[in-house]
Amino acid sequence: MAAKTSSTAEKAKAAGAKVPGDHEDTAAPEKKIRNVRVLSDEVTLEWDGDTYTIDREAIDDVDFVLELEQGKQVSAAVRLLGPEGWSTFKATHREGTRVPYSEAEAFLVALLEQLQKVANSGN
Repeated sequence: MAAKTSSTAEKAKAAGAKVPGDHEDTAAPEKKIRNVRVLSDEVTLEWDGDTYTIDREAIDDVDFVLELEQGKQVSAAVRLLGPEGWSTFKATHREGTRVPYSEAEAFLVALLEQLQKVANSGN
């Protein structure tokens, strides 16, 4: 009497693995639940006598995050503030014909801290 042999597909199926042609479970796969932080519609920061308002769309932007990851803090600040907010910041912090980088860096650190507080509060 010849020994009975099993194919690799039969062995895999017996072990519970999905094999080509196995259509027993045709239900749509479950969607993964994402851990999403919802920010308020806008975030405000009081800085040196001015109020800066940042819209959620500016924060929820992959290019903003990319600029931060690439170390482009000033570009990230400009993206968040928009042209009007950036003009206000420069006018307030101008020393002669220039705006010191140290002012922009300190501002961005404070802004990112405020964004983190809002994100952590669950708003």
